[in-house]
Amino acid sequence: MRAHPLHAGAALAALLLAAAPLRGQAEPLRLPRLTGPVVLDGRPDEAAWAAVEPLPLAVHLPTAGAPPTERTEIRVAYDDGYLYAAARLWDSRPDGVRANSLTRDRWSGDDAFNLLVDASNDDQNALWFQTTPGGIRRDLAISNNAEGPSAINASWNSFWEVATTRTPEGWFAEMRIPFSTLRFQARGGRAVVGIAASRYIARKPELHTFPAFPADREMNELRPALMRDAVLEGVRAPRPVYLTPYLLAGRSRLARLDAAGGAWESLADPTRDAGLDLKYGLTGSLTLDMTVNTDFAQVEADDEQVNLTRFSLVQPERRPFFQERAGLFDFNTGGPTGLFYSRRIGLSEEGEPVRILGGARVVGRAGAWDVGALGMRTAAHGGAPGESFGVLRARRPVLDPVSYAGAMLTTRLDGEGRYNVAYGLDASVRLPGEHFVTGTWSQSVRDGGSAAPADGGRARARFERRSSRGPVYDLDLQWSGREYAPGIGFVTLQDFHRVGGRLGYAWAPDGGGLRRHGANLIGGTVFRNADGSVESGRYVAEWWGESRGGPWGVLGVYRVRESLRDTFALPAGAEVPAGEYTFHRLVGSFDPGTSRLFRVGGRLEAGTFYDGWSGSVAARPTWNVSPRLELGAAYELNAVRFPARGQGFEAHLAQLRATAALNTRVSASAMAQYSSLRDLATANLRLRYSFREGNDLFLVFNEGINTDRFATDPTLPLSGSRTVLLKYTHTFG
Repeated sequence: MRAHPLHAGAALAALLLAAAPLRGQAEPLRLPRLTGPVVLDGRPDEAAWAAVEPLPLAVHLPTAGAPPTERTEIRVAYDDGYLYAAARLWDSRPDGVRANSLTRDRWSGDDAFNLLVDASNDDQNALWFQTTPGGIRRDLAISNNAEGPSAINASWNSFWEVATTRTPEGWFAEMRIPFSTLRFQARGGRAVVGIAASRYIARKPELHTFPAFPADREMNELRPALMRDAVLEGVRAPRPVYLTPYLLAGRSRLARLDAAGGAWESLADPTRDAGLDLKYGLTGSLTLDMTVNTDFAQVEADDEQVNLTRFSLVQPERRPFFQERAGLFDFNTGGPTGLFYSRRIGLSEEGEPVRILGGARVVGRAGAWDVGALGMRTAAHGGAPGESFGVLRARRPVLDPVSYAGAMLTTRLDGEGRYNVAYGLDASVRLPGEHFVTGTWSQSVRDGGSAAPADGGRARARFERRSSRGPVYDLDLQWSGREYAPGIGFVTLQDFHRVGGRLGYAWAPDGGGLRRHGANLIGGTVFRNADGSVESGRYVAEWWGESRGGPWGVLGVYRVRESLRDTFALPAGAEVPAGEYTFHRLVGSFDPGTSRLFRVGGRLEAGTFYDGWSGSVAARPTWNVSPRLELGAAYELNAVRFPARGQGFEAHLAQLRATAALNTRVSASAMAQYSSLRDLATANLRLRYSFREGNDLFLVFNEGINTDRFATDPTLPLSGSRTVLLKYTHTFG
């Protein structure tokens, strides 16, 4: 019997009617205005700082409410154009203070001072500014109240300053953040923002926070809904303008067969290019970004992966243009799928760059609404015509600050008249007892496809309790039509309905080595819409635990059911024939935390696999040799065997990483990777000299080496490709 979609309007209305208000918050904190000048030198000893009362801190880790083992003072104040923070971080063992890295945006188990600001005071979004005893700048953007796998965006960067010093008493820090970076809304010269601050002592590990967060919450220094309201008086929201041109020069070389197919020839391609980015504050909290002839040569290479599933793998978005308020564009429709996946723009299916001719992006807050709009144009590539992409997103709180309702529209048009248009409605409502109800409806329409909503639609409804202690559970229902395929989205499966859920419990003992541990039963079954038969199912029983020293681990038993109507291709020429399969897996993973300078994490998986068996082992060591050098490696072995059919393969992945820094402005990163399936080794080297934020010089070197030159006739060249690029960006603002 054919499944029917949820009616979008009725589902969203039910979510809104079920809402319950949040509990009240403490009185807003009135931030003091600085009474005198402050020199940003990492020594908060001016008279202006002495007049500012320190924030009341509380210990959250390793035991909430325990007395602090080290003295900490954090002060926050402002003047006409900046928000300031000063931290005095005394330490009884100054030789134990960790400064593991000097590289921009790199945190590797260092001691840390964090300031978080919910500039729009919407309890959903925040900016996170971090420094360490080495004086690095690390900034992140938080969305969706820190819920979900993409809620913390570590690729976001902005303009701000920091200075630190170390003494025999400990270490000290000062931050200065322009109002143009925060982009708050001011009414009548008054702005209300959310504030949180914390100190992390790596070797213990110990976390001091403001405000004091509930003991039953984890990582709550990240949650905007639990930050303290703070008032700034006599301020105005600036409207900044930043103009950033870039110059690019270099040379690429690619090996390819000659016209006769009898020999390899080397094709050289000199590169000389230029482009321009513009950032303009339309209002205090609404920003326009424009880009012309965009290039992302300085962005790190993707990690190699082995895919043993029937579906494509998701890669993270690292390109700077897509980072501003990236969480606003999240529209999750279940698992890794979503209505918008930015890597569809400017990257081919193989991950190769497609030239972006230009584009514009507007993001921010207008009144109670979070709004976003994006339009981009790409050039023709590989015989395919150029394309135009468009995205519109709007969302606003309903009933309470952490409940919302929203909508999204996406378009994809090419130069030959083909089109794909998709829209979606979504809502999430908080109920009493940390319960949430979430619902989405989306539909896609393409040229030549069915216009019936049931054919191109997808719906999801979810009920869950979110907590890191006590009982946790959820019920997740999904449905998809046979033609659902948003042109800028990510979809793994069509024409199905799914029933899934989780039941678990988490404990937090008062004493002993375990800080938290718990058990979960997780399962989900996917049914075909056409006849209601089972297409796949995954059922897990797992235990997880986290020690007070930081290491944590997970051990789970999996039962997997797969019904294949078609042959399933695997790497190295192996395949799985159509048929019914049930197999079992044992999976364990371990993370050592960050308290040690040398640490090794790993993962082990083994069991039956369709009509054969497979095993996987992975290890990831990291060594902080000094603040100027970090070494890392990763190795993964996947072995797959189908004895009855005489098929199988082994896949080796190896990676070596090095991050070096002369100081906080000059750094280098190098990565070498090897994949036995591709018989390919790649090297990526990136040197960066940051004159100041926005003014950067990059030297990039990439090379691909054929490790099995005799795999084809004629013999492959040793080097299949090589690129050397020099890129300079300069920001005027």
